[in-house]
Amino acid sequence: MALSQTCRLTDAAVTLAELGILRPEHCRGLAKSRFDPSAAVSTAFTALAAQHLPRPLADWCLQFVDDTAKDDHGSISWGEGGGGYDNAYADHHGLPAGTQLGALILTFDNNELVHRVIGPAILRLEQQHAGLGQSVLYWLHRAFAGSCRALDPIDGFGWAQHQYWQGEDDETQRMDEELSWARGEHDQKQAGLPKKDRKPFDEAAAKQATSIFTKADFDRHIPTWAGSGFQPQPKLSLAQIQSHARGPYPATIAATISAARLLQRTAKQARRLSDAGYFERCREQMSPYLIRWHCAGNRESQDALAQIYDDYMNDAMNAGEELLDINAVFVWHDASSLADAVLRFTLYLQRVQAADTLLATLAPRNI
Repeated sequence: MALSQTCRLTDAAVTLAELGILRPEHCRGLAKSRFDPSAAVSTAFTALAAQHLPRPLADWCLQFVDDTAKDDHGSISWGEGGGGYDNAYADHHGLPAGTQLGALILTFDNNELVHRVIGPAILRLEQQHAGLGQSVLYWLHRAFAGSCRALDPIDGFGWAQHQYWQGEDDETQRMDEELSWARGEHDQKQAGLPKKDRKPFDEAAAKQATSIFTKADFDRHIPTWAGSGFQPQPKLSLAQIQSHARGPYPATIAATISAARLLQRTAKQARRLSDAGYFERCREQMSPYLIRWHCAGNRESQDALAQIYDDYMNDAMNAGEELLDINAVFVWHDASSLADAVLRFTLYLQRVQAADTLLATLAPRNI
């Protein structure tokens, strides 16, 4: 983590020392003749991340910057003016225009996804007791949704809505538009033919010719209760889930209870943890987690989530303006906001760790 040498960075180091984040041991081995805030802060944050996320499944990287308009990502806050920062954050927090913003920027290696399959494990839990699999899936989804996010069977349906159906519940409206266009093309061609050679528009054939990904395609791969029809509440209470601790999957039950209790305990603290949504070039969907329902060796035994992920990412890359490796941003502008950013960052990591732990019990290895 390379940091610029500025008075602002030195002030940040002092604040971190007052918070107990930067400690004497983080300065050992540094040049005694001149305090190096860059190296000290880097060491301190490495230790902080290891404390709250000791066993990460993803390949994370943290950058600490004192000016978001000059960070290594070429200004995460790039706006219509082609530089500077987006005023959305400043406006929301009542800051004067031109306030210099610093940030903790959490990035990931988007070439090394955490690519795992949970469907078989969730189905085994559901077979053990009706509602158990759905409840474990609910808390896994909540843990990721409340932190670094993941493209899982639940969010996968939302991605499909955005990617293929213009945000609608299914392909009906999109299909109507495609058929309207095809009918117009057909009518133009037929108008140039003698009446005896003209043919009526074949709507069934036109539908078959379209390559629209449909809701039926999604539901064919993922049970509705785990995907398009997922209910946003667990079927079983924590006490009911806990009653299965002596069953065949004790690690999963323990990790589910732990994740659920963390989420409940921190619910009041967990206002908007990440500030990525304030910056135009950051997409809040970006995450290193692709969590599949099923994926075997041949194409017929794979779900549609990889296709949805690839199509979405290809469109995002073709747009050419988004930063596709930024997962979260925690903004600060003074000592108080830096303390708040650190608090949100540590809570974020705790939730990621809870999600990781539960995911690892369901799917121990990448595919």
